[in-house]
Amino acid sequence: MSKTQHPITDELLDQLLANYQNPEDLIGADGILKQLTKKLVERALDAEPPRNPC
Repeated sequence: MSKTQHPITDELLDQLLANYQNPEDLIGADGILKQLTKKLVERALDAEPPRNPC
């Protein structure tokens, strides 16, 4: 069963971009995109159900 997806709201985007000043803040080595991707992957892996060994 899949969970209902929640839309990314304008308010959430405003929070993420609150300190945005230049493209480096978004796509740089420590930018929002890299941080967000890391957190999303970590969360998804933590939520992944255990696999049955065959």
